[in-house]
Amino acid sequence: MTTDPAPAKPGRQGIPGARTPFPLVEHVPAQLAEDPMIVAFLDALDEVWAPVITTLDCFDSYLDPLLAPPDMVAYLGSWILALTNDARDAEGLRADVGAAHLVSSWSGTAQV
Repeated sequence: MTTDPAPAKPGRQGIPGARTPFPLVEHVPAQLAEDPMIVAFLDALDEVWAPVITTLDCFDSYLDPLLAPPDMVAYLGSWILALTNDARDAEGLRADVGAAHLVSSWSGTAQV
């Protein structure tokens, strides 16, 4: 049995220093806002929620193959059955996913 921590997985991580536009401490009664333990707890929740709010604010960018991060482009490609394995680089993958609707529109259609 080893005590070594598992290596971190590549991908999205927390955003250091991210701030939520809606701090929870501003929405509690004044008596609770004076308690340092409550304030620390709400600040911790804000730190957890900040990346979620940022992601939801930018959700349309995650669905655009020209703007999305490379791992999301590959995931989008798996949704629409794009040829993601043949892409040579990130730009090729973006082009393949962006053009997949043109290729799939012919699926099942007799081409004359």
